[in-house]
Amino acid sequence: DGKSPLILAVHGWSYGCHTPETTIRERHVITGYLLARGADYVFSAAVALGDEARVKALLTEDPTHARRLDTHGMSPLKYAAEKGHSHLVRRLLDHGADPNLAETLSSPNGAALHAASAEGHLETAEMLLEAGANPNAYVDSSGSCLTTVKHGGHPDGGEAMTALLTRYGATPTATPWALETEDFKTLVKTDPHLLDEAQFVLSMASSMDEELADLALAAKPDVFRGWNAGDEFISG
Repeated sequence: DGKSPLILAVHGWSYGCHTPETTIRERHVITGYLLARGADYVFSAAVALGDEARVKALLTEDPTHARRLDTHGMSPLKYAAEKGHSHLVRRLLDHGADPNLAETLSSPNGAALHAASAEGHLETAEMLLEAGANPNAYVDSSGSCLTTVKHGGHPDGGEAMTALLTRYGATPTATPWALETEDFKTLVKTDPHLLDEAQFVLSMASSMDEELADLALAAKPDVFRGWNAGDEFISG
């Protein structure tokens, strides 16, 4: 997938799915070993490690490092945001990094804010939002910035991060395919007009939840008219 042994040691598989601590108890030891054995100390690794001196030196040598994806298709901004390295996020933004730059096929709106949201880095997230990051950005199979907060293990249950994202325009209905069944139930009860939106209904129907279907039908009896079991529109 383009990850070098060094990036794997520093970063793990992906955020939310890190290399098990039983396998690598101290990543800096493995990283140090790989570098001592001649591994190329690439820009993304330096960013992930929070090595400001190395990052500064490489940016001085070539400022476009801040705006380029690595061999894994990830941006340095995403690596910095995931680790909460706000000082490096600021440096990268000052060098022209785009928080909405598409990363791999799964992150069409960038992955930096999603990573910061998932890991609970409030300062980093606000910095990215101030720089124009899309508050409704999503990562395929990992939900939106808002939905990932619920699974991040935030000390306050994600209240502060949710409030921050909402203040900058995040809304659960912007990415209905990222919602969970309980989210749909709440939204159908509080805002039944959403049942007039085809994408919302299509995403809701995919949950195959009987209670949710009953709520939707109670709010709008013809909500499923025109949709078959395979979620394809049929006229008449």
